[in-house]
Amino acid sequence: MVTLTNKRGLPKSIVSAIELYSSKYHRGDADISMTQLIDAPKIKILKEEYADKLEEDVSEVIWRVFGNAVHKLFEDSDKDKNTILEKRFFGKCNGWTVSGAIDKLKVITELVEGKWEAEQQLLPIKKATIYDYKCVSTWQIFKNTYHPKGYKDEWENQLNGYAWLLRQNGYVVEGARIIALARDWQKSKAWFESEKEGYDPDIDYPDVQIKVIAIRLWSNEKQDEYMRSRVETHQQADQLFHTQKIQVDCTDKEIWKDPSKFAVMKKGKKRALKLFDDREDAQDHAKNFKDTSIEIRPSVARRCASYCNVVNFCEQGRRERNGLQSTHQANA
Repeated sequence: MVTLTNKRGLPKSIVSAIELYSSKYHRGDADISMTQLIDAPKIKILKEEYADKLEEDVSEVIWRVFGNAVHKLFEDSDKDKNTILEKRFFGKCNGWTVSGAIDKLKVITELVEGKWEAEQQLLPIKKATIYDYKCVSTWQIFKNTYHPKGYKDEWENQLNGYAWLLRQNGYVVEGARIIALARDWQKSKAWFESEKEGYDPDIDYPDVQIKVIAIRLWSNEKQDEYMRSRVETHQQADQLFHTQKIQVDCTDKEIWKDPSKFAVMKKGKKRALKLFDDREDAQDHAKNFKDTSIEIRPSVARRCASYCNVVNFCEQGRRERNGLQSTHQANA
């Protein structure tokens, strides 16, 4: 288990709450959880390998407790008899057991005609809609450069993974929803954006702090293929690490690393006139102005830099951090 530190001297009540939350999570009798499955294999491997050496400061995980509290509030308030709350489901894939805890499941049981023991009978069919609560930054719930669908790709992967789990347990999944609470939503910004011509709250800055987002459900075949592929990816990485100590690198997307940018800079100005993905495009734009230069904005692995607690045991993480430090020194 990760050791929690309190380097900033936060009140004991806050530390106790975070300790309580951290002790509650368990994937059950499974090889991997859905949260782990959709993430980078190396992170799971290193967390398990160095569990007794990992540290995390309580000041850096406060939003997890906030999210957990919101989950608990909604769970205690939901009295609908047709809902299943915070239940963990299990399924088998390629020799591994996968588990996933679903926040809320709306279930309607219908009788349909079917054949049972050579006789025509009415058979019960459990139709379900998945709901997942998330406390997130506002920029994650409207369409932008990073989220062209209006939500994170990981959410679609996660909820389709849940749909796969439910199918293994006899459910027919009819829908999937994210109930997103934007923790940094600003009423003033929402009003300002809504005054712009062509404003659409479904794709622009949201007009309310809570947004229900319909997540696209894949075909059964695509869900099956995704699960098989992800399990195999984790199994292969696991085998390489435990037999040869090889760490399979995370992808750029998994470490939140964007491509390098080329900034058109004007002499005497600190801010770029414009950023480009391509150097030639930046040079062409610079020709329109006097006293300009092209500055390279290197790509940064934001997760390695600030958000990964296994980075000290990760070869790739150390490379990324060293590269970031070299960039800062060169620009100093």
